[in-house]
Amino acid sequence: MKFDLIRKLLNKLLDFFFPSRCLNCFKISELSICFECQKKVSFLKDFVELNGENIYCITLYSGVIKKAIWQLKFNERLGVLDFLENILVKYFPENFSDFDFLLPVPLSDKRSRDRGFNQTELLLKSVSKYFDKDIANNIIIRKKETKPFFKLTKKERIQEVKGAFIIKNLSTIRGKKVLLFDDIITTGTTVKEISSLLYKAGANKVYILGFSRAGYNK
Repeated sequence: MKFDLIRKLLNKLLDFFFPSRCLNCFKISELSICFECQKKVSFLKDFVELNGENIYCITLYSGVIKKAIWQLKFNERLGVLDFLENILVKYFPENFSDFDFLLPVPLSDKRSRDRGFNQTELLLKSVSKYFDKDIANNIIIRKKETKPFFKLTKKERIQEVKGAFIIKNLSTIRGKKVLLFDDIITTGTTVKEISSLLYKAGANKVYILGFSRAGYNK
């Protein structure tokens, strides 16, 4: 915690005393991700089947996208939101557009306090405004602090996420079409668990959208 606070303070000092730079190539740029680096995004824009779920992923979690999301989540570089939001709105799947509300994958209370925000919710604000649909950030609660998934195998992830979420308000889900969103999709374990809960609660349809798709070899 102390190290994170020092790092964040140093980032703010650097931003104040030095010209802004691209967070990917570090060249001087008024944009958080310069135009040249924006051209290097690896797009997927297709469905992947993971754990029996069809999940639409827009980009690959690599290169400039990986660095931008990392800077957002762990360095609080909110300036990259414009770059990421533009991609999300521009390449939003057309056949997902009839949803009733947006549902970001929730963080645990501890992680939310430590980070100060939920990056999936922040990313959805542009979509919420574009489609004039609400972000339902109080329907699903993460009651269990799960271990970092990058340290776990697929089998361990499935076990770890069991019982990690609960639905707070069943009446808001029944008969609705829900767009479930996560910033990084790897095995699809988390979104599958939430999707199953939503269907059990009476959801008419659950669209699953991932901003990026990470490779997984375990």
